[in-house]
Amino acid sequence: MRRKSSMFQQPLMVKSILTDKLRRLGLLKEVNQHQAMLAFVNACGPMLRKHATPDRIDRGTLYVKVAHSAWIQEMTCMKPELLLKTQSLPGGEQVRDLRFLIGDIDKSSEWETETSLG
Repeated sequence: MRRKSSMFQQPLMVKSILTDKLRRLGLLKEVNQHQAMLAFVNACGPMLRKHATPDRIDRGTLYVKVAHSAWIQEMTCMKPELLLKTQSLPGGEQVRDLRFLIGDIDKSSEWETETSLG
């Protein structure tokens, strides 16, 4: 009787294969952070994207650069809604808090290109 070839083993999910490879390459953390920032950008919508851009994520807190203090006030008022929307999108579930700080907003942001791909 013939043995089954190893080629016919249980199929693996593509996600698990990619996750394993990214972990081995030391890139999983960066990819997860990028996904969280992209979730925030998509939750914001085009109007807010003109005045805010994600900067970094640290221990579940997403730091967002805004154009000036008036936008910090505005986005602080919108924080509960933005946080819920972010958390409901793929990658956003890892965001537990949002913090806003004044910083340069690059008008030719990488996020504009990425949000239009979906």
